[in-house]
Amino acid sequence: MIRLDGGYTVLRRADPQTAGWRYLHFLLLEVRGVVEGRGEGLELAFVPIEGRGLVETRSHSYPLVRTSVFAHLPEVLYLPPGRAFRIRAEEGPFLLALGGAPAEGFYPERLFRPPEMRR
Repeated sequence: MIRLDGGYTVLRRADPQTAGWRYLHFLLLEVRGVVEGRGEGLELAFVPIEGRGLVETRSHSYPLVRTSVFAHLPEVLYLPPGRAFRIRAEEGPFLLALGGAPAEGFYPERLFRPPEMRR
């Protein structure tokens, strides 16, 4: 389960309960302020859609920026299960896709840059 609290609107949601999926959780969020959260039992992937935001964990701050889905490929932030985070919209609304799946937590948090990803 993805737990969130703060200034956001869910624009789209799909998860095992609503979509009949077995594992995947998906949220399209419009962040307007600060959102605090945690992926309980889920590893999480943060993908900026449009706008400027900052995702903070206990150990790092990750600026995520994207003018639109047509402008360039995004960076993707990975967080292991149970990691607390804070999302802050930097300029106006920040649109962010947040995906999750059950995991054991073998991998550390990491920001993936477009050249590192296979397409």
